[in-house]
Amino acid sequence: MLDLHRLRLLREPKHRGTLAAVAEPLSYSPSSISQQLSVLEKLVAHTEVPRGETPP
Repeated sequence: MLDLHRLRLLREPKHRGTLAAVAEPLSYSPSSISQQLSVLEKLVAHTEVPRGETPP
């Protein structure tokens, strides 16, 4: 079953630009956000979940 919190994470990288920018206001680590997105990828059997830009 899809978790609403994880689904909300789908839109955030596009709006905020990086996983670090997504993680900070939520008090999560970028790694935690990435792991949640990976879970979503597995649940929907899709590997193109947007993660935003990679910082330089």
